[in-house]
Order: sequence, then structure tokens, then C-alpha cells
Amino acid sequence: MLEDQQLHDVLATVAEPDAAVAELIARANAGGGPDNITCIVADLFDGPGPGDDAPVVVGSAATISF
Repeated sequence: MLEDQQLHDVLATVAEPDAAVAELIARANAGGGPDNITCIVADLFDGPGPGDDAPVVVGSAATISF
């Protein structure tokens, strides 16, 4: 529902991944997106040192209880 340039604009200007997801979904809906729009934004960084393999989960996935 979004052109490549729109994706680039949002990802280049919105610093927080959760805010970028919200903006991308809003734009997809405004562009006539159908039901069930999915968006994942990952902020890749050098994380904890070797041996610390605990996953980092944020956003709505972090609220799910297993």
C-alpha cells in the first residue's frame, strides 16, 4: 500500500521503531490498505556480549504471556 519512497521517508525520519510502525500502518490505511495490515520494524544494534543469548522483545509481542 506504500511506495518505496514512503517507506524510506518514514524509516529515515521516525527514530523509535514503535512510532515508525504506527506511522506506516496509518499511511497504509490512508492509502486504501485492506484489512489485516502487518508491519514489523526492527532496530538492529550491537547488543549484549557473547554468552547473553536472551531475546529482546518489545512492542505488542512483549505483552503476550506464554
